[in-house]
Amino acid sequence: MSAPHNGYSRLQIALHRIMSVLIFATPALGAMTWHGGFDDMGDLYESVGQVLIIVAIGHLVLVILHQLLWADGALARVFSRSRD
Repeated sequence: MSAPHNGYSRLQIALHRIMSVLIFATPALGAMTWHGGFDDMGDLYESVGQVLIIVAIGHLVLVILHQLLWADGALARVFSRSRD
């Protein structure tokens, strides 16, 4: 695997991008379904929402593992970058 970019691996970058897409896609699909008259998109909206919930729970579990089990300072690095 190649060297991390700014402390993040390619896998971390890809997973955060997927989560970002889901965060924006879920309400967009909801608006299209409920206000745009695209009733046939309701199933897609529901599925994307469920995937978002699963990904968010997985993200929370990994944050807890990094902080408590591995104690690698990942959370501190995230917050120190946000202040730069």
